[in-house]
Amino acid sequence: MTLHRDSIAAMAILAVVGAGWVYMSDVAPAAAMFPQMILGAVGILAAIMFVQGMRRGAPEQAFISNARNLALALGLTVTYIIAVQPVGYFPATLVFLPLLAYGIGARGWVVPAVTLGFTAMVWLVFVFAFGRRLPSGTFFDN
Repeated sequence: MTLHRDSIAAMAILAVVGAGWVYMSDVAPAAAMFPQMILGAVGILAAIMFVQGMRRGAPEQAFISNARNLALALGLTVTYIIAVQPVGYFPATLVFLPLLAYGIGARGWVVPAVTLGFTAMVWLVFVFAFGRRLPSGTFFDN
């Protein structure tokens, strides 16, 4: 039986949701409530995606259409996750987002604009509005 790519992606998402749910079991109930709500919603949507993929049947094209972009995205994401603690969230994000966007083919003034806008919104919501510190690292103290 050949699965549709949506069903395969849904299974991967469900695995991540399951791992997140297990991880949240060690967190204080009050702190785990919102992440568990998000995980539950993502799990429900992934289950719907799985069923829709099963209805579509066999794939028309390969699951991975561009292996270079996948490898680049995975490599940059792993590097970003590792870099956030020592470098800081904001500097790492300001480098990661444009590198990823340009790497997968995005061009123009929109990339830096979206990068700055997204990073500014994260600062505004988490640091300014909620008073939460994000990983500050060597280059930036929020």
